[in-house]
Amino acid sequence: MIALEKFLFSVFLFLLPFNIKKFLLSAAARGPLTELNALFLYLSDILLVLILALWLARSWRQLDFTFTKKKILGYSLGILIVFAIVSCFNTQNVSLSFYRILHLCLGIFLFFYIKANFTKLFDQNKILSIFTLSGVIQAFISLGQYLKQSSLGIKFLGESVLGKEIAGVAKIDFWGDKMIRAYGTFSHPNILAAFLLLCFCATILLIIRMGRDNNHAQKNKIWLLVLGLVIIILGIFLTFSRTILCLSIVAAIASFLYLYFHNLKFSISRLKLNRLLFLIMACFLGFSLIFWPQLSGRFQINPDEQALSLRIFYNQIAYQMIKKTPLIGVGIGNFIHQFENLMPKLEIWQYQPVHNIYLLIFSEIGIFGLIAFLTALFLIFKHCLKSKVYSLELIIFGIIGFAFLLIGVTDHFFFTINQGILMFWLTLGIMSSKVSLVPKNEKSQ
Repeated sequence: MIALEKFLFSVFLFLLPFNIKKFLLSAAARGPLTELNALFLYLSDILLVLILALWLARSWRQLDFTFTKKKILGYSLGILIVFAIVSCFNTQNVSLSFYRILHLCLGIFLFFYIKANFTKLFDQNKILSIFTLSGVIQAFISLGQYLKQSSLGIKFLGESVLGKEIAGVAKIDFWGDKMIRAYGTFSHPNILAAFLLLCFCATILLIIRMGRDNNHAQKNKIWLLVLGLVIIILGIFLTFSRTILCLSIVAAIASFLYLYFHNLKFSISRLKLNRLLFLIMACFLGFSLIFWPQLSGRFQINPDEQALSLRIFYNQIAYQMIKKTPLIGVGIGNFIHQFENLMPKLEIWQYQPVHNIYLLIFSEIGIFGLIAFLTALFLIFKHCLKSKVYSLELIIFGIIGFAFLLIGVTDHFFFTINQGILMFWLTLGIMSSKVSLVPKNEKSQ
């Protein structure tokens, strides 16, 4: 049974980037169907439910429901779910609200599963290798979309329908023309960029873990990983996500600074670290020069830019909703419905959730739901900071987790889109693993 559970989890991780889903029901008042206004059955959900069922079957006898201080994190997340349910009393679309609650629960259950099993059940190198492979595949798909300037016809893998003339497709201005940003098999370039950031950090971690050994048989694998890292960096650039590009550089530098100050613990030479850091910085510099004509416009921030002005506008809409129902919110998943009621004459594509998960939770679930969510985040990071063994693995995933919290200030997909929800709770779960990710022979030293 455990072997089946481990196999299903590996498949789940590999298929997570592929947005394979089956349409179930429309919850849209008007306009095209999207993941924000329709109900879908995702392949990742089916796999996750099977994994959780196997976990429950082998561990239900060990469940302990007595109240202790150590379980405050669980109670905080439970309260978040409770207030998400309470918000349904104020919702306009009950089916959509319960659908969002289901996905919130799946994300939280995934968090607890990873927290309890990641270091006990799984081979970390294999898990990191899956991230690397997935990142490389997404980068190649992104390159194809960039060169073709349209979708590649792999809709069965979850690819969005893309084209320069299609309204709602994310584009950049380039010499008076429009160019589409790479989507991979995600529903938006920003979600792809966040996933590639996760793959980027996981690949750095895997290279360093394998580089600690002087085993010559590992050298070819390391070179393949280095090549994969370069391809993943290219994929990040093809999303033209300003936030992720900056966070990728910061994450790499922060990881290497930590290694330099704790080098003896990880038994890896400074020469190897310098070579890897030089390679990463050279890739970022080289791709920056290649894509500078497209990137330059992205980094010229002005108040009239649509991406910025719309975010400010959505924040104002969120404030109006919060003032109206601060305690229980407008109903989880119902931000867009309330938005349409407040301003019914906007264009269809303008109706989006506020691009800030904290304001979104406040406006949809209410102040108590937001407090529960922030309390859970505080406890997770507090747990990491109080860890007795500060492994590089813990630090890198902590950096990714913190980067995701920053991304949450400018985007909503960690709370609204299935892939984003699973990615978010997966990362927090790895951070919260009870045992350090340092190999056993190192922990004993």
